[in-house]
Amino acid sequence: AQRRVQASKKVARKKVASGPALPGKLADCASQDAERAELFLVEGDSAGGSAKGARDREFQAVLPLRGKILNTWEVDPAQVLGHQEVHDIAVAIGVDPGSANLTGLRYGKVCILADADSDGLHIATLLCALFLKHFTPLVHTGRIYVAMPPLYRIDVGKEVYYALDEAEKEGILDRVVAEKRRGTPAVQRFKGLGEMNPLQLRETTMAPDTRRLVRLDVDSMDRTEEIMDMMLARKRAADRRFWLQRKGNEANAA
Repeated sequence: AQRRVQASKKVARKKVASGPALPGKLADCASQDAERAELFLVEGDSAGGSAKGARDREFQAVLPLRGKILNTWEVDPAQVLGHQEVHDIAVAIGVDPGSANLTGLRYGKVCILADADSDGLHIATLLCALFLKHFTPLVHTGRIYVAMPPLYRIDVGKEVYYALDEAEKEGILDRVVAEKRRGTPAVQRFKGLGEMNPLQLRETTMAPDTRRLVRLDVDSMDRTEEIMDMMLARKRAADRRFWLQRKGNEANAA
């Protein structure tokens, strides 16, 4: 019975591959177990190269994207595939935009991996919007994740720490002083994922035992759509300015 289940999973992935050609830049994984397989959507070819070197080829796939994707929040599902990057994502995961049919799903986890700076957060927001609007069943079934790469590396003697942001960096430095660790702290700010070597990227962002992933969960779809509409709708520019003036300093990217 177990062999029959495994065989059915292998066939399911082959059926997708026999349809639309998989994106040429997709570095697929070896596993035929869709539930175990993970797809990392990575910002840029440079970071994509690092991610390919950092991944576990058995169950982790990497799809590099060309910078910021289209703002798809107000794009009709029938037209969204006209954008090459969105088309590649849809073909890679095996699910059509606007479809509730997940039988062709090729990965149990889809992980958004972008730089830890403001540009990276913008790209992550656009990708979250894409999945919320056009691949909603993937969100509702807990398939979409945002990887949390560090912004800082802190070396103290032979010890290495990673910090997601300024606040976490300061907390680590305060703890180092309080615990009287030997050595002078040396702080490195990563300019982007491409600056991290594969070992660092694997340890901090891709290895299941040490990485930090945040699942894209929705408590209230109506409330979520209201917030995303304010952030991304073309006709809401005045609302965005008003919100930034009043509450922009309270925004928390985490």
